[in-house]
Amino acid sequence: MITGLGYENVNNVLEYRLEEGRRGETEAADDRLDCTSFRVVAATDDQVEVSFTKTWHHFLDGEVLLNIDKRYIVLRGSSGFYSYAILKHRAGWPDLNIGEARIVFKLRQDMLHYMVISDDKQRFMPTSMDRKGCYNLDYKEAVLLTNSSNPLLRGEIFFSAHYAGGDFGVRLRNGERWKKVFGLVFMYLNSDSTNNPNAIWADAKSQAAQETKKWPYDFPLSPDFPHSNQRGAISGRLFVNDGAITLVNSTYLGLAQPGDVGSWQENTKGYQFWTQSDERGNFSIKGVRAGTYNLYAWVPGVIGDYKHHANITIRPGSQVVM
Repeated sequence: MITGLGYENVNNVLEYRLEEGRRGETEAADDRLDCTSFRVVAATDDQVEVSFTKTWHHFLDGEVLLNIDKRYIVLRGSSGFYSYAILKHRAGWPDLNIGEARIVFKLRQDMLHYMVISDDKQRFMPTSMDRKGCYNLDYKEAVLLTNSSNPLLRGEIFFSAHYAGGDFGVRLRNGERWKKVFGLVFMYLNSDSTNNPNAIWADAKSQAAQETKKWPYDFPLSPDFPHSNQRGAISGRLFVNDGAITLVNSTYLGLAQPGDVGSWQENTKGYQFWTQSDERGNFSIKGVRAGTYNLYAWVPGVIGDYKHHANITIRPGSQVVM
């Protein structure tokens, strides 16, 4: 868990009024993934990486059936930190359902209350206190804000739910072996001297573009996270036959575990790598983990999904041309 996160002259941007175990945490299968061992993986002038681990044993009743390795990385000159987690379910272990896996940070509500998702999705957020004494709606997560601390929010509906269904989780049965690396995720902290949210958002987008160019990162030290020279790539050109063969701009194409047409939408056990084609239907996906995939595609405005008929094998350093 992370109990404190200082930035500039702020001692802790996390919600210090919460108990320490609920401020910053990694969760999976309704478990906070608390660990029992700690080690420093790297400590140089340019990088620090630490690892928190826990190993499951049959005598650990009530514990999540996973081997856990949670890692955090700080780089010199970086205004933030990276996090990733390796979860393992060994062969022969009991069944396990993982409905979701996430990293959660609960920020100070007296300082951080403006939410930005995209250029056109920005707004002030209700606080946890705003939910108290409100009118409950049909779903337990939905309330009508009747006495918000921000008058502009009164009469609005606040909603949060997990109604995607069980098909979107990881279901491990019959002693199935499974391992997956989640992340890296970069937690970036920035500010603006005039408290202009547009300036902060513009800076965050610029940083995101820089992180995208660096992917896949070459600094994580877990052997379970392959570096760029251990990955492969695929490129090609897609035509859509919709009465006549046409080129399609901005088609979504991705590699995911082999399955039926459209099965990528429910595939959470494996890895997926996606891109969009250019105006001539050309596409390229780099940084793909070695493995066997199907190529899937869908076109905005065109009914139906596409799957290439043959499996595609990606090897370290390979360049598959379709």
